[in-house]
Amino acid sequence: MNTRKFAIGCGITALVVIVGVIITAVVLFSHLRAPVQLQEPAPLLDAGTLGFAVVRLQPDNPWIASMLERLNSKSFKRSDPEKIFPLQMMWLAQRHLPDQERQSLAFSMSPGGKFLGWVFDFTLWKIGRTAESGASRVVYANEGITSFPDKKFKGCVFVRGNVIVWSSDQPAAERMVDRLNGAPATDADGAPLTQAVAVLELMPEATTHLMAGAVINENGALLRSLGLATAKAADLPPAAMNRIASAAVVLDVASAADASGTVTLRFAPGVSEVEQMQTAQMLAAWIPGLRYADMTIVATPSVAPDKTTIAVQIAGLDTIQERLLGDLESLEDTLRDMEKGELPKQ
Repeated sequence: MNTRKFAIGCGITALVVIVGVIITAVVLFSHLRAPVQLQEPAPLLDAGTLGFAVVRLQPDNPWIASMLERLNSKSFKRSDPEKIFPLQMMWLAQRHLPDQERQSLAFSMSPGGKFLGWVFDFTLWKIGRTAESGASRVVYANEGITSFPDKKFKGCVFVRGNVIVWSSDQPAAERMVDRLNGAPATDADGAPLTQAVAVLELMPEATTHLMAGAVINENGALLRSLGLATAKAADLPPAAMNRIASAAVVLDVASAADASGTVTLRFAPGVSEVEQMQTAQMLAAWIPGLRYADMTIVATPSVAPDKTTIAVQIAGLDTIQERLLGDLESLEDTLRDMEKGELPKQ
């Protein structure tokens, strides 16, 4: 009889534990899948921010809608834009050395951001505990930061909710943790930074455009920032670029194939109107070289007393989709061959 009661008790206990685990899993899954807001830029910026840009992809973006339609017409899994978008990527450059800025990238996704963040953070935790990876993991302000020493992917990565952050070094990552925690901004000596965020004053409301960004050209920061995005920045003469005090860019998509934007230049004191036009013409001639796939870019400079602008017209954005779909189809073919036991073709 005692044995029977013991077995019944064990069964009831096991049932309670199983039900508890299921309820916990359901609650956790619901929490991770719940929609969240994208990270607002302002809390991440301070008076030491020399460069900032944000790209926000909304589900009603014509280019995104066209890309998903093409994906759905292929053999790929059907994509529901409301489950994927909006997406946001932010870039920040912080004052560090006279010839160097500390860099950070912050990626966030609204609908499934918590779940993605949880999975990615768990992966980082495992990598940080694996000696063979060469990575290490430290805890700062209750946030796990994983550092990668490899030159191919050097930097520090951490996850906060639906925000995945990469920073160029540990201090830059710690600064981003502090900003996300709402800690007050300080300089290298720990003194509060109370000045206005000048880089925000150079651009319109960032999150209302497909892309918006600005750089304060302190000690050549503009040319270094362009160098992070394209090797073609080496074609720009430093002497001419140093005439520029700040640069801002805004870009919006008009259709699946067309986009337009404006580059706004402000020059250092003493730069003549002739030099301003020469610099604007130089950049207007350089910008079309940034095209990708079969895009065409037309850049037209204009000089005014208070600022110089370059109007940018982009056509052929849909050709990028063809290039990307071709890459995806090649990847799908490679994975299918590997499932059959065939090695990828060299």
